[in-house]
Amino acid sequence: MSYKNFIENKKNYLNNIFPEISFNSQGKISSYTNCNDEYFILQNGVGFRDISYKSIMKLEGKDVLDFIHRISTNSIKNLQAGEKNNTLFLNDKGKIIDRTSFLSFGEYYFLIGSENHKEKLNRWIQRFIINEDIKISDLNSDFSIFEILGPQSESYLTMICGNEIDKLTENNFIAFNYDAVDFYLIKNVEANQIAKYWIISDSNNYESIINIFLKEKSVFDFGLVGIDAYEIFRVENQIAKAPNELSDEFNPHDLKLIHEVDFSKGCYIGQEIIARQDTYNKIQYTLSNILIDANGFELPIELIENNQLLCKISSVVNSPKHEKILGLALIRNSFLNGEKSFSFNYKDRKIVCSIL
Repeated sequence: MSYKNFIENKKNYLNNIFPEISFNSQGKISSYTNCNDEYFILQNGVGFRDISYKSIMKLEGKDVLDFIHRISTNSIKNLQAGEKNNTLFLNDKGKIIDRTSFLSFGEYYFLIGSENHKEKLNRWIQRFIINEDIKISDLNSDFSIFEILGPQSESYLTMICGNEIDKLTENNFIAFNYDAVDFYLIKNVEANQIAKYWIISDSNNYESIINIFLKEKSVFDFGLVGIDAYEIFRVENQIAKAPNELSDEFNPHDLKLIHEVDFSKGCYIGQEIIARQDTYNKIQYTLSNILIDANGFELPIELIENNQLLCKISSVVNSPKHEKILGLALIRNSFLNGEKSFSFNYKDRKIVCSIL
């Protein structure tokens, strides 16, 4: 089956289960039921998201581990089969190319990254391959990826995966078989300690995976969640995404991703810049939430003075938690001099922002 036919079949299947489902202009699921209910699930229960749009590449060859270890930020070269690490790819100025999860299957490897940076990451990796034994192939047509998050997630997964879930850490992944369906489970933890669990399975299992998790929802506040509700949750919890925040304008310090840099591993691309910032506390930007007294403007908004970026407002949502317009912004640390608010003019309007 072609990837185009698979996407069409997926839409038909979801339309039959969720008659209220809506898609955005990019063909992504805005909501399965309604945004308010799905936001409640993320805040209180177990949210189940289809994130199959993420980039997923297969790497093969005897030089893969050493090569990825040399050009990315985290320690990779000693990974054994069943182990995983999150690692960043930076340019020579220490700015982000992409944020990825790297999984070792022993004889081959998966590299999972951002949808928007898929081609960029592939070109970046290929740029440094000279004589190395490395083969890269695109797996987006072959695998589906789902994300489970919310305060009840671990308890819910224990019901399905049993006590094996206790063996799952940020540095490994576990294979499961449930109702004759094979899948891998991995765990990622954001800087704010929010845990996210990924289900990776063959694309042919797409419907079976959703049916399993819907069937086993039991007493949990479980539900499928579209991008509208997740976007609110993401901004409220300062989770950076591409291309809004994850871009070659900013580095791991700016985006609170420095925990995905191994300072003991030695050289990687961008290492000198990141090490210097860390040693001399020269971090330039801080990822922050801001309350905004207006809406209806186009993003991103950049405040620039003397050719220097002072603030970039990269994401905006209508936040139920704050009952106001909430933004996610990169703010230059020298911009406000301790002040907690600032303003700017936008199409003859004065917009006032307050930093949380």
